[in-house]
Amino acid sequence: METIFSVDFRDVAPGHAVVPVLDRGLLFGDSVFEVVRTYGGRPLLLREHLLRLAQSARLVRFPFEPDLDRLEAEARRMLGRWAREAGGEARMRILVTRGRGEALLEPGDAHEPSTVIVVRPLAPPDEILYEKGATAAVVSVRRNLSEALPPAAKTANYLNNLLALMEARSLGAYEPLMLDHLGRVAEGATSNVFAVRGRELVTPCGDTGILGGITRGALLALAVRAELQPREVELRPEELVRADEVMITSTAREVLPIVGIAWREAWHAIGAGRPGPAAARLRALYREWAVTRAG
Repeated sequence: METIFSVDFRDVAPGHAVVPVLDRGLLFGDSVFEVVRTYGGRPLLLREHLLRLAQSARLVRFPFEPDLDRLEAEARRMLGRWAREAGGEARMRILVTRGRGEALLEPGDAHEPSTVIVVRPLAPPDEILYEKGATAAVVSVRRNLSEALPPAAKTANYLNNLLALMEARSLGAYEPLMLDHLGRVAEGATSNVFAVRGRELVTPCGDTGILGGITRGALLALAVRAELQPREVELRPEELVRADEVMITSTAREVLPIVGIAWREAWHAIGAGRPGPAAARLRALYREWAVTRAG
């Protein structure tokens, strides 16, 4: 079994997992979502992810509050089904739309929101990427301005991120690095960015338009155990490429070292051009923390 689906709190066969064509999530990307992974079959910080889902719904002015208790119960039911029918670690996507209407931008008539849960095998990067490191590229696609779309809202309107990823891949890089309107480093397509400078672990500050990832928050809290001082800073590309180490973080990738960055039509090796000790130490600390927090 590769994927299981729940649509509006009912199990649905893969070929029948659909939403109405007039659903605003399909028409306008008018939906919010979260991605949760498991450790030992147990979800990591499921309730915290659902609280952020509710925050996203408020930020984009959904006229209703998602029922978090019901969503949590359904998510746990789906993970139980996954454990029985498939097994192995899972990646779960939970999505709620504003509802369906008349295919008009005006949302006043939206009704019957859709709720979709998709559970599939966790597919983290190949271990070779952690051993040799990945690459990134500073791309021309800018992070959505906070005035255009609340950066703290995790919505399915991901075209900006997709275009950034496509540009990075065309340059031969694994992950894009998007800048904000002031030219400061913001985040990747689906990741947060960290750099090691001496004994400091720095990451872009919130006003660059980043989505404050749950993994990001955990790493900031764990930094002291890695003998690093965490700081949120304004980070420019020229500072990033001179860092001792660079890494990206996300739910599935945890802590992935970046060993080279394309910027201004040139490749820049990070540090010695190979993964450094801080990334390995932080990943080990993060995994230890995640295993104890999953449940």
